[in-house]
Amino acid sequence: MGVRLPTAFARAVVIGVVSLSVAFAVLHDTSSLGNFLLVTAYWTGPWLGVVLADRLLWKVPGDDLALLIDRTHRNWAGPIAMTTAAVVSIALFCNQTAYVGLLARAYPGLGDLTFEVGTALAFALYAVLRPRLAR
Repeated sequence: MGVRLPTAFARAVVIGVVSLSVAFAVLHDTSSLGNFLLVTAYWTGPWLGVVLADRLLWKVPGDDLALLIDRTHRNWAGPIAMTTAAVVSIALFCNQTAYVGLLARAYPGLGDLTFEVGTALAFALYAVLRPRLAR
């Protein structure tokens, strides 16, 4: 968008305030804010799993600027791991008012473990898929 802020922390604060403002403006019933935040966590967990695996297992010296410039670089392991982990974790562990996953329904004491399972599963899938798909 071309907005320049001095630090990553300032960008995070501005994005957080804007997102929360939009959420409150759109939501008519504030009790659904919890559901909104859970749905947001459903994709951020698998995304975080892929990013953590990439940073912890394959430490690249310097910045990944070369990968941003190289338009021929393809890393299909990330999207595959993230999508698979999101679908599996939602199907099994989601515990929302609109949908309850299979394991969450069978064991109500579990609660909503979608974020945790999605993060761990995406980490594991990416760790296995990246070396195989890079060949």
